[in-house]
Amino acid sequence: MSGSYKKEQIKDALVKNKGNANLAKSALLKKMQSDDRLFREIAAPFIDGIVSHAIEQFAKAQGIPLVRQSANIKPRPAAQKLAPEQLDVVIAAMRTRTAPPDGNTSDGLEGLLSKPNPARHADVLRSIAKPLRTLDSDYFDR
Repeated sequence: MSGSYKKEQIKDALVKNKGNANLAKSALLKKMQSDDRLFREIAAPFIDGIVSHAIEQFAKAQGIPLVRQSANIKPRPAAQKLAPEQLDVVIAAMRTRTAPPDGNTSDGLEGLLSKPNPARHADVLRSIAKPLRTLDSDYFDR
């Protein structure tokens, strides 16, 4: 549905009512009662919200608890608390200074903001994640 019919009807209502938005709205609401196509084209962008609102209002009135979860998304596993030894491994890995891939042994802070280096950024993230992979390999294999 391209919405061209809707646009024609809106334009016609505005022209007939000399640009008066309130009168054009009243005319469109009246026409929508007998014109299913116009109703569908105007309501289409809002139908998801309308249905969600109806469900929420009904559930609230009936005392039915709602679960907020998308139908296509699996719930994430609960975060695991790291043992102190595991946390020490992660912190040590974050503190480890290794030479960047370009061989520069400086601390790497010079020009960091002026020259973004996506490859270096990826390497840093991999080095941070490496100890975590050994702690919860199932999580990273998804």
